[in-house]
This record gives sequence, structure tokens and C-alpha cells, in this order.
Amino acid sequence: MQQKTILGVIIVIVLIAGGFAVWNYTTGSLTSAPAVSNSTTQTKWKSYTDPSTGFTFKYPTQYVVKASPLPLREWGTRYLLTVEDKPNSTSSFARAAPMTVNLIKQPVLADRKIYHTIAKYQQSGTPAKMRGGNNGNIVSVNGTQALLYHTQQPSDETGIRADGYLFIHNDLIYEVGIDPNNPLSIQILNSIHWK
Repeated sequence: MQQKTILGVIIVIVLIAGGFAVWNYTTGSLTSAPAVSNSTTQTKWKSYTDPSTGFTFKYPTQYVVKASPLPLREWGTRYLLTVEDKPNSTSSFARAAPMTVNLIKQPVLADRKIYHTIAKYQQSGTPAKMRGGNNGNIVSVNGTQALLYHTQQPSDETGIRADGYLFIHNDLIYEVGIDPNNPLSIQILNSIHWK
């Protein structure tokens, strides 16, 4: 009798969770970044923090971070770092890069304004202007709001289809590209935070 009760409780919990997921999807409310499979949790990880911005994430030890320090002079958009799975590559662009990060210094060039949240940035219509009418979807990544863009075509630079996530922190816009088909890329994305 007790086993039937426990089984009944588990079934009810699964049905409630499934119903909430369907409701969340159909109402268009804030969603989370993709979930990670358990098969990648055995990988050993390092932590990286960019000294100029405090941008922090974890990455597998078999990968390497190629970073570019912030220049002293003024700049608009610039490369910050790439997490690469081919550390001995001589190419400036790694094929199948697990993660790339570019920075956009505000005010945003298209309208010369500063946005303090990704939601205000999306509402302004500026991302849609800069991305051919695509205004992105607001999602939650490790408790931080981001603007998600699904890319349909592989990049000429990396040879893969990379999803783009835009974050705003301290008046910088972080453009993070990941391979959505790589579970390790998704884990790296979900570890992003700022120190």
C-alpha cells in the first residue's frame, strides 16, 4: 500500500511539472537556458575570470581560453575571448568553438543610448534594427536575463550554427555565442556570472 502511495505522489509531481512546462511555453513567459545532460557532469572544470570586466565562467580542462585584454583607447565593439576545443590551432577562428564572447560598449551605435537591462534594450527595438527585424527572446541564464537569438545557418567563421545570447552588465553588452548541440557549451553558458 505504501509503495502505491509513493508511486501515486511521483506521478502527480511529474504531471504537475509537465503541465507547468506546457503552460510556461504557451504563455511566452520567461524561460531558462537549455538544460544540461548528466553525461557531461564527469568532466573536470576550470574557472576563468576576465580581469577587466569580472566576466566569469567555468569550462572543461580539455578546452583553452584565448582572451584579448581590453585596450586602453576608446572602442565600440570588440572580441573578448574564445573557448576553443583545438588549443594547437593556428587559425584565428576555431571551428566548432564551444563559446565566443564579444563586447559592445554603450551607448549603442544605432541610437546613441545606454540601456541598463536587457529587457529595456529589447523594448527599444534597437536589437531588431541591428539583427534584420529579429528582436530575440528574453531568457534566464544562471539567474541573469539574456536576449536569445537562434541562428539557422552555420557561421562562415566557425562552420557551426551558434546561438547568440546578449547580456548587459555595467553598461557593457556581452554577445555570447555557443554551439547549441554541444552539452559542454550549454554547461559553460549556464555557469556565466560576474565577480
